Amino acid sequence: MKKIIVAALAFVALTACNFTISGSGSSEPAGSTEVQTRTVEVAPFDDLTINIPGDVVYETGAAKVVIVAEERYMNHILVEQDGKGGVVIKSDDKKIRSFKNTKIYVTSDFLSELTINGAADMECKSGIRSTGDFALTLNGAGDLDIAGIEAADITVRCNGAADLDMKGICGATLDVVMNGAGDITLAGKVDRAQVTINGAGDIDATQLEAAVIRPSVHGVGSVRTR
Repeated sequence: MKKIIVAALAFVALTACNFTISGSGSSEPAGSTEVQTRTVEVAPFDDLTINIPGDVVYETGAAKVVIVAEERYMNHILVEQDGKGGVVIKSDDKKIRSFKNTKIYVTSDFLSELTINGAADMECKSGIRSTGDFALTLNGAGDLDIAGIEAADITVRCNGAADLDMKGICGATLDVVMNGAGDITLAGKVDRAQVTINGAGDIDATQLEAAVIRPSVHGVGSVRTR
């Protein structure tokens, strides 16, 4: 009987060991911490997608991407241009949660579409110009500051907990929809504006001039207007 009990205990211990699961959290890539600079030549584009958790600076000018990063991160930053000319900046390693001491500088003459996926921090120092309409999509917990924007019809979609600060807005219409718990600040002048919250977000439109502005809240969020 004693042998049976000992055998049973050994089996339980062995089973417990077999079910030990290792975590799959973030990892630091191997390589040097020496800071490097890489310039990526791209064709003119007006569609930009950021799929990397790093700092991005956008300015108007000739199309170009400049990456300043430690050597260990540089090897994992990809810049691709699709068949329609859109530029995508992404990482080839999803386990890297943060690209420390990394700056990505992007320039283009115009932007008609900007998409940020994840936790990127982006600053548009010289604003954004479009030859027509402009569409902005934020998915995740990113942080975006836009110093000015010139476009006909401006569409903004925030999904998640992003922070968006848009100043110097100049356009015919502005349509903003927040799905989640982010914060948006709007300043500038448009003819008509539609501002919608689905969730617990906050939109400050007290500095937005509009002949017609229609706020709408579904949830516990708030919209403040002039």
